[in-house]
Amino acid sequence: MIYITGTTGFVGNSILRHLATSGEEVSPLGRKELANINLIKPNTYENTLIHTAWAGVYGKYRNDEIQYTNLELIDHLIRITDNLKITKIIAFGSQAEYGPVNRPVTENSPINPSTLYGRIKVEVLTKLQQHCIVNNIELIWLRLFDPYGPGDRPEWFLPYVTRCFLQDISPKLTSCTQIWDYIHIQDVLNCVHKLISSNRSINGIYNLSSNKPVSLRSIVNEILHQANPPTAVPHFGAVPHRQDQIYYMHGINDKLCNAIDWQPHVTLEEGIKSVIMSEGLELLIAK
Repeated sequence: MIYITGTTGFVGNSILRHLATSGEEVSPLGRKELANINLIKPNTYENTLIHTAWAGVYGKYRNDEIQYTNLELIDHLIRITDNLKITKIIAFGSQAEYGPVNRPVTENSPINPSTLYGRIKVEVLTKLQQHCIVNNIELIWLRLFDPYGPGDRPEWFLPYVTRCFLQDISPKLTSCTQIWDYIHIQDVLNCVHKLISSNRSINGIYNLSSNKPVSLRSIVNEILHQANPPTAVPHFGAVPHRQDQIYYMHGINDKLCNAIDWQPHVTLEEGIKSVIMSEGLELLIAK
């Protein structure tokens, strides 16, 4: 059995649907189940836990006190691992653990989070590491860089820009000079599937990234090119950058690629096409 937390979120829901479609036996774990162990039926064989749940992912909550609820959540999660016979945990960390840097980062780069979100991610990792060592559980911690694709929340950058252009609305944006490492959700799903099916022990911390950073302005221009709105144009500089804005992120993913023979394959052009198709369908359904 594969248990998954955070299945109402973009990444967790995508993993749940992908694994279920692939024929895996999956079971979502909600916060109610995590808080009350009696609601979960114990298993008698080895199981995998995929932890994606997180409160306060959106930018304006990155320094909000809601981040502390994630420590309570991981305590609940740790308490049920024995009951569920968990032998492998795949948990999602974040590039935010590295903090603001102006160079590519590897898993050996210094940890210096500048947001409460990043600091709590590091604390959760520490709690999980201590628990897994004592209980002989394999822990795979994925420092996820920016995922995107069909099913993402409409307020995030790519869906927002895409929806604006599809409705011939000029999106209000920052200068979009940031250079970020975006990874398509399909590449994330392929990676998770390989991690689940691997017979080798691959305990450790891994960057889950495309290793191909791009400027946000180039992303906007590609969406504009593909959507081809009649009159809308991007309003660069209409929105100020956040105080905790990250201007550069680039995750070196060699360690993960070598561990499971995995490579991201979705190009930015293909990825944006998938977002345009998905958002276009959502807008059509909403009419």
